[in-house]
Amino acid sequence: FSGTLPLIIHSPGLLLAIYYGSVASKYGRKPVLLLFSTGMLLSLGWVVLICWLDGRAPVRLIWLSSLFMFVGGGQKIAKAMLFTSISDAVDASHRHVPYHLALIVAANPRE
Repeated sequence: FSGTLPLIIHSPGLLLAIYYGSVASKYGRKPVLLLFSTGMLLSLGWVVLICWLDGRAPVRLIWLSSLFMFVGGGQKIAKAMLFTSISDAVDASHRHVPYHLALIVAANPRE
């Protein structure tokens, strides 16, 4: 089961990248980031609920928290919106500094 959780966590971003990219193009990045935030809060709330139940629910139910990441597409979509925003806001000759800062902030040791 060691590879199951990473597969489940990254599935929403892989499956919905094109869809949320087109949504961001049509409606803007703010709604997509709002959806990502909603999905992330729901996902974290689910994990907290399972932990709060303290043995009354199987721990593997935490895997279902990734279903909430289909709302907003997960971390991959949020990172894409971040880098797209940097590309729009910063001149091409000076983008390397914000990109490096964003990579440091967005780095996830589990990925």
